[in-house]
Amino acid sequence: MRKLPVHGGRAALPSPLASNAPLGQWLSGFGRTQKNAAVLAHTNKLAWIVWAVFRHV
Repeated sequence: MRKLPVHGGRAALPSPLASNAPLGQWLSGFGRTQKNAAVLAHTNKLAWIVWAVFRHV
């Protein structure tokens, strides 16, 4: 179950990087580090957003 969000983050990573959206700019800051660090940071950020949305429903 823990691997599923990471795989989703890895699949969704190229799309935000190609855009000028704030998330894409945030992820481009990880370009100098390893790709897995960017994937995990993206997955963690999305997990916190989902948790916050479900908390206020």
